[in-house]
Formats: sequence, structure tokens, C-alpha cells
Amino acid sequence: MSRRNWYLLTNSVVLAWIVLTVVAVTIHRFVSQPMWLMVHVPLLGAVTAAILIWSQHFSDTLLRREAPAGRAGLGIRLGLHTVGAGLVMAGVLAASVPLVIVGASVVAAAILAHAVVLFLQLRRALPSRFGPLVRYYVAAAVVFLGGIAIGATMSAAGDPDLTDRLVTAHLVLNAYGWIGLTALGTLVLLFPTVLHARMADTADAGARFALPVLIAGLVVAASGPLLDLRLLVTLGMAIWIVGTARIGIEGWRQARSRVVL
Repeated sequence: MSRRNWYLLTNSVVLAWIVLTVVAVTIHRFVSQPMWLMVHVPLLGAVTAAILIWSQHFSDTLLRREAPAGRAGLGIRLGLHTVGAGLVMAGVLAASVPLVIVGASVVAAAILAHAVVLFLQLRRALPSRFGPLVRYYVAAAVVFLGGIAIGATMSAAGDPDLTDRLVTAHLVLNAYGWIGLTALGTLVLLFPTVLHARMADTADAGARFALPVLIAGLVVAASGPLLDLRLLVTLGMAIWIVGTARIGIEGWRQARSRVVL
């Protein structure tokens, strides 16, 4: 299969999830489940499928080495995620906790495999300037595993207060971890590309500094609701913003240098 057809095929999975999101918005009034829950699963499905596809693409490009199992491996991971997320949706609609847990476990298997593949790819690749950016994708996948586990626990929690706290932790790990870390790691590379500017020498150091700070912020913020210490959420997000700001400073420097030129 040509590269063009491959990406058309894989991205059709993303499109299918987007269509399901629109359907969920349309039919939610006829279903007893809350709208946010109906929309959350297919929308996260679309985002996750896109991340699986494009984080692998950028990793292949940055490391100049094909991932273990190549396209076939990515296809299997996409298939596992699609089946697992579908089971989660079915479990939500049927109010079946076991089905939700099974589906979440299948999704977790796909994400774990993704993290392992990227890690092995990173370890086996020749040294490259942008190779360490792949660590953002690996970290994002590991953080997402925590978000998946909390999401599965939410379905079995009977205490409304506990459920609310789990939702907060779930949101932190999924939105700021899985999506946020992936986006920030990609922006380090794409921002100078968009500006048609040379990447600054300090960009690498900024990215290396920011990653552990971002992870620390996520851990602290997610621990807050789990420990019922709301102050930790604020503290953790403040730490996360520090890491984001470090990357933003590099982007601002590159934009400024471009304007000066």
C-alpha cells in the first residue's frame, strides 16, 4: 500500500470517531446517560486514534528508524483501541460496569503497546538531535494509562463525591497528560517549521527541562482529588504551567528572531 493510501486508511478511523461524536450529540436526549459522558468517549476515541497515528509518524521521522512491526503493528494498535473504545461505549449505553472495564483494559493494552514500541524505537535508534522529543510521546502514553485506570474505576464508583474526584483526576491525566504532552512535544519541532525559522540551540535544553516538570505537575494535580486535597490540583497545574512556559519561551524567542530577520 502506498504511503498516501495508508494515511487515508488510518485517518478514516479518526473520521469515523468524529462522526460518532456528532451522532452522540444528536441522540443524547434519547439516552439516559449524561451528554458529557456520551460525547467524551467518541471524542477521546478520535483524539487517541489521531495521536497513535501521528506520534508514530513523527517518531519514525525524528529517529529515522521504522518502529518495530512497522505499519502492521500500528494497525494492530489502532484495531485494539477501536475495539476497546467501542466496548466502553457499549458499556456506557448499557450501564454495564464489566463491559466498560473490559473495554478500558483493551484500550490500555493498545496504549501500553504503543509506549513500548516507541521506547524500543528510541533505544535502538542512532543519536539524533530531536530524538529525545519522542520521550514526550512515551510519557504521554504512560500518563494516559493512569487516566484509563481512573476512568474504569469511575464506572464502578458508587459514591457521587468519589466519582466527582475521579472525574477531576481523569481529566487532568487525559487532557493535560495524554493530549497536552503529545501536543507540547510536537510543537517543539513544528513551531520553527511553521515560522520557517531555524530551531534555536536552546530549544533542546528547554524541552529536556520541561518534560520532568510537566510530569511532576500532572502527578501532583492528579493526586489532589484522589487524596481529597484540592489544593494539590492548583499546585500541580501551576507546576505544569511552568513546564509549558519553558517551551513557550523558546517559541517566543524563535518568533521574535524571525520578526527581527
